[in-house]
Amino acid sequence: MIALLVTNDGTSSDWFGAVEPPHRPPELVLVPTTVGTGAEVTRVSMITDGGEKRIAASAAFVPDLVVLDERLVADLPAPVVASTGLDALAHASESILASSSTPLTEVHAETAIRLVTGNLDAAYGGDRDATGRLLVAAYHAGLALNAGVVLGHSLGYAVNHERPLPHGTTTGLALPYTIAYNHRVEERRATLLASALVGEPTRDLRAAAEEVLALVRRVGQPGSLNEAGVPAGVEDAMARRTVELYPRPTNPEPMNLERVRALLTTMRDGDLEGAFAVTTGMESA
Repeated sequence: MIALLVTNDGTSSDWFGAVEPPHRPPELVLVPTTVGTGAEVTRVSMITDGGEKRIAASAAFVPDLVVLDERLVADLPAPVVASTGLDALAHASESILASSSTPLTEVHAETAIRLVTGNLDAAYGGDRDATGRLLVAAYHAGLALNAGVVLGHSLGYAVNHERPLPHGTTTGLALPYTIAYNHRVEERRATLLASALVGEPTRDLRAAAEEVLALVRRVGQPGSLNEAGVPAGVEDAMARRTVELYPRPTNPEPMNLERVRALLTTMRDGDLEGAFAVTTGMESA
């Protein structure tokens, strides 16, 4: 965004949405210093405006060069490793669920998931080599992100509104419940996602969601709204914000207000079984 404003008028708030700036920004060389966002390979810039996260998207944000230097992430604090690593996991997993996924984004997503699940515990414990591998995972997850994300990121933004927390912390919290809500996704994508998360061939998204929730908690991150310190009684407002401000047309299941509120209720105490029940036996339209 800073590069765009070097050669174009206005402030960042003038460039929300899909934009094509009339003047090309300077050449971009992007060097990530966390292990999660994948922003170095996306066309998206995230800006906080009035307490809400807003998106600016432009081909001009795709860099001319990316430098992945594991030395720049070697000494990240453990909570930053945990949060940003879970963000990469959310990007990759949600991109597989998205109806806009492609064979190419799925290759990058599967690679990212296996790298995160195989290295996040060790990286959280201070293993520098494992942290370096997470940097590569974030890169692949960023490429997968070209398919877009789904319900989990919308839930994450709604959590952030009630309880300011790192973005990866809230998307990590939302991910197992997002998998549960979308467990009726078509067989091929369900198998791809479950197998990558569980580490062996399976279609069992329940086991996959349980693996994610266990990983979230192992690396010191909240697995429920209560654990995140989200105040009671805000589920209605969170559901409206999720559905109205951050709709996801590529989410496999419709994101209607009633269902999303029911899902948030299960997230209050970490009721993963209840989260699966939200869309079990319901019509998909």
